[in-house]
Amino acid sequence: MIYHYVAYLIAVSIVTVLLARKATRLGVVRKGAEKASVVVSLLNATPGLPYFLTYTYFVLSSSAMTRLGKDKKLRMGLGSDIQGRTTAQVLAVGALPGVLGSVSAILSILNLQHLAAACLVAALSMLATSNADTWASEIGVLSNTKPRLILNPTIIAEAGTSGAVSPLGIAASIAGATSLALVSAILMLAIPHSCSLAMIDFVKDKIGLAKATTIIAVCGIVGEIADSILGLVLQEKRQCMRCGTVCECELHCNTRTVPLWGSSTIRGEHVNVLSQIISGVLAVTILKFT
Repeated sequence: MIYHYVAYLIAVSIVTVLLARKATRLGVVRKGAEKASVVVSLLNATPGLPYFLTYTYFVLSSSAMTRLGKDKKLRMGLGSDIQGRTTAQVLAVGALPGVLGSVSAILSILNLQHLAAACLVAALSMLATSNADTWASEIGVLSNTKPRLILNPTIIAEAGTSGAVSPLGIAASIAGATSLALVSAILMLAIPHSCSLAMIDFVKDKIGLAKATTIIAVCGIVGEIADSILGLVLQEKRQCMRCGTVCECELHCNTRTVPLWGSSTIRGEHVNVLSQIISGVLAVTILKFT
């Protein structure tokens, strides 16, 4: 089995480099982020083919959602991600799941399958959180209704404001987390044992695929809720004195906005990592006590 795994790593390393170059040419990632993209992809390849293809689904679906309604997003001034992901964004969404996935691979090789499986489910929960967050933000801004602050729905916010949610965005986040969980389950079932490490079989046989899938989906949704709350509380919020809308821009209605709370130094990438940690810890906690 170890020979199959080594052959898989060599093959996926070559494919990853080629795909990173292609992604840069297509504008999925920016030129300066190509190396980070390769490193993150390799980290997410170490748990085996089912996990790597799940990560690939996350990248492809997130990119598709970013380009959904491109013209409208550009008119709204929310099209920065359409130009490609930056190094910080690539690392924020994929580095932590990749590191945890790599840890699960090492533990599996050491025959510590229970710990390896827990790390794998936690890593997939982190990816589900990132997928839910991307779907929520990229689809939510297309809503015809103004979003409202998650902790105070009476306050209307500008589209794209962290911590502001809409019914469309909430539905998208649930779909994003659930779809990734289902894709991971299908891939674990469909891909032969020789293309994966033993902890994937442990997830299927000992934890149970239905249970693992449910945990991944639920933790992904909870992680996205945490992302919205943390984004609302930690990132700088400002208010337009002319219309009362809460936003994150310095000018609104051609009027300078006033700061309300939060820090301008905290960015969405920081919040992404914190929400992933919450999702992963929750997944491990559920596995431990169920």
